[in-house]
This record gives sequence, structure tokens and C-alpha cells, in this order.
Amino acid sequence: MTTLRLVSSLRGCALTKLLVVITTIRIAALLLLPVRAGEFEIEGQVISVEDLAGVQSSITNSFLIAVSNCNWFIRIVYQNARVGYQEVACVEDVIYSLISREAWAEKQALAGQPVGANKADASIMEGNMPLRSGATASPVLWLAYCSGCLLDTAKDGKLVPVFRSDVSPRFLKPLSTEIVRQDLWPGLPTLMTFFDDGVDHRYGRKRQPPFDRGFVLAEYRVTHYTNVGTFTLPSDFELDEFRPASDSAMAGLQRWRSHRGWLTKASAKLQTTEFVPKVPAPTLFSDARIPLESGSSEGFSYLTNRWLAKAELLEILKASRMAAGGPMEPRRTVRRAVLLTLFVSTAAFIVAISLKTKRQGIK
Repeated sequence: MTTLRLVSSLRGCALTKLLVVITTIRIAALLLLPVRAGEFEIEGQVISVEDLAGVQSSITNSFLIAVSNCNWFIRIVYQNARVGYQEVACVEDVIYSLISREAWAEKQALAGQPVGANKADASIMEGNMPLRSGATASPVLWLAYCSGCLLDTAKDGKLVPVFRSDVSPRFLKPLSTEIVRQDLWPGLPTLMTFFDDGVDHRYGRKRQPPFDRGFVLAEYRVTHYTNVGTFTLPSDFELDEFRPASDSAMAGLQRWRSHRGWLTKASAKLQTTEFVPKVPAPTLFSDARIPLESGSSEGFSYLTNRWLAKAELLEILKASRMAAGGPMEPRRTVRRAVLLTLFVSTAAFIVAISLKTKRQGIK
């Protein structure tokens, strides 16, 4: 009887040890997995240099970036007479972008100069990466500090070169990209090489030889790091963009645009708590969340003083279609515009539909 009890006890001890070993292995495995959660807030500057036909120009802008898990916020203060600042944010896979011209509009008004109806331009779309709109550095900063979550889901080693300004966003296609990145959060790139596929997507045709075989479109690299809390961030980065100097087969590649960014302040604690940009009234919106009957991705335009929920926009468009007696189409030129104008207050809103051939009061 005593022997049986001893054997049973030994078996129990062995089972307990086995369970401890299994638990230890599981914990160790979890610790080795990349952590995709955290937050930080940084400030810095970015300089963009452009070389067109041998004439160089450069501009230096200040930025603030806040990141919380996969949500992010970018604010850029521009040294531009017409553009005061831009704010771009991603909250739950919706991209909000706002460019303010409020300060410029006030100066124009004081000088007795004409000012359009809107003091800001905004856009909203579904996704998790910003597309370039005009001469803005936001896609470059997103790539450097906010792209970790998207890189987790990148397929087939292809990424959209969101930083390109020489091609309209609607012509941008995923391109083969070599990526070296951080293993742990925030999982940012340390080295990236984008390869052109040999097709000029603006015209849907192959490039002239030898560029029809593709070439290095852009190179991104981190040159220095800084510690922020328990993780590291790029303190200095560079992005160079290349393109054929001409269509000639003898022409080489030209580095026609370059960006360099550096940090002046970094913290593992957020001071920015509201990521969605504040809307100055009135603002002209471009909304691409709802597909049009024509299949176009240009979206609807409307004038309002706040961000509209998708469900709210659907109801407004439903009412506008009934009033117009047919489908709404996107604006294609200034003379063939479809403008959905909304004046919204906290108590109620009045919808005014304009199907005129000219956009009135908006510049």
C-alpha cells in the first residue's frame, strides 16, 4: 500500500513539473512575440528638397506626431503664405485630413481682397495610410513613424508609394518593396527600397527602354535612433526619390526629390488626446467613403462645419437623389460640378443641393 502511494506521489510530482515546464515555455513564447501596442508623441522638423530642370528649391516644416496602438495623428505647420497647417489622422481605419487656410483668409479679408466660402479643405476616406494631396510631407512622416500596423498586413512584399507627388493618387499602384523593419513595437521600417514596375501608370503604358524593366524608385533609411521609454524611434531619417532624367535610352536616373526629418522632442506619454482634426467653419469636404454609381473613387464634395458620420452621409445622399431624380456624380471639372452643400448646427442641419454647372462662392 505504501509503495502504491509512493508511486502515485512520484507520478503527481512529475505531472506537476511537466505542467510548470509547459507554462514556462508558453510564457517565454509570448514574451518573444512582437508587441503591437503602445503610444508616443514626438516633435521635429522635416526638410524637402526638389530639383526640377536643375533648379533646386527647399522648404522646412515643423511637425507633431502622436501614436496610440494603430491610431495616429500628424500635424504639420507649413512655411507657406496660403496654407497654415495640415492635420492628418487615422482613427479606427478612417483617414481624416484637413488643410487650414484660416489665417490667410483673415489677412485677405483685412486687406479687402476676395476670400472664398471655405477657410479649410478636408477629406475623409476609409483606410490606414494617407495619400499625398498637394505638396505635403504627411505621407513621408507617416512612413517613418506611423506605418508599423500597415506593414504587419503588407502582402507579397508590395506597398503603395504614398509619398509620390508626381503622380495623382488614383494612379498609384502597389510596387515591389524590400523592407527591413523593427521586430518589436512600433515595428517601423529601418530600410526600404521601392522598385518601379516599368509601367507609367498615368498613361497605362510601358516606359521607354531601359526603364521598361523597372528601376529603383525610392530609398528610405534611418540614420540614427533614440530611446523612448522601452522602445526606440528614428531620430533622423532620409527618403530619396528617383525618376528617369528623360525618355532617352541614354538617360540615367535623377534624384529629383529628397526628404530629411529629425526629432527635437520625444515622449512615451501622450499630450494629444483628440486625434480627429477640429473643423473650422466653413470647410469644403471631399468624401470617398461611399462608392458612386459610376464606379468613380473621386467621392462627393460638400460644405459643412463638422465631420459627418457615414450613416448620416448615406441619409443625406438618399434625400439628395430623391430631390435630383437620379444618381449623383462626382465633380470632374469646375464647370461640371456637383456640389452637396451642408450647413450644420448643433441643433439641426439644413441640406441644400446644388446641381448647377458652376460652383458658386468656392475658390
